[in-house]
Amino acid sequence: MEQNKFNIIAFFLFFAIPAVLGFSAYSDLSPKNETVTVYIDECYEAFSINHTVGGLIPIGKDTYYLAYDNEHDGAFFIKASKKWYSDNFSESGYPSHTNRVSLTSIAKNVSSAYASIEMDSVAKELEGVNFLIDHNKTLIEGYKSLAIYKIADAIFGLLLAAFCLLSSKNDALKGSPLYLGFFILMFIYLAMSLKLLASIF
Repeated sequence: MEQNKFNIIAFFLFFAIPAVLGFSAYSDLSPKNETVTVYIDECYEAFSINHTVGGLIPIGKDTYYLAYDNEHDGAFFIKASKKWYSDNFSESGYPSHTNRVSLTSIAKNVSSAYASIEMDSVAKELEGVNFLIDHNKTLIEGYKSLAIYKIADAIFGLLLAAFCLLSSKNDALKGSPLYLGFFILMFIYLAMSLKLLASIF
């Protein structure tokens, strides 16, 4: 019974998580995804989502912005980092360095039910505003970098799986400093994975 529990946990940590992250990265980088280039005249924080484990341990935060393209008289959502916003916009929401800010990204349907509800709510408040991109979709700033992080974390998990398999067949490794290092790396891997999974779901 205990062995079965261990096998289930090991499968989830070392195979299910890398599979989900790998598929998500492939989906983001797929040639089937058409990139969209937008130009932003104004941008404001619309809402944010705090991700936690069990409602207690914070593992990440997603911030969604509402951007306006005055030339085409329309709006759209962007999921982006606080750094991207502060680097490109002033506190008043206008571009801080140029007349307009450009962004090339992919538009994705949000998978988070909470984000979908918030986006619907914002769209209703802005009744009459033309959404250049479906308000149920959001542009993902830095999607390529995020996909690379997902791939790296998936490979990291598979390497830990290989070490786990090797140590199970070699009792000498279990008492070595390498085994302590394995648990430290395991903690780092789990923290990274949870944060990346939160960005997907």
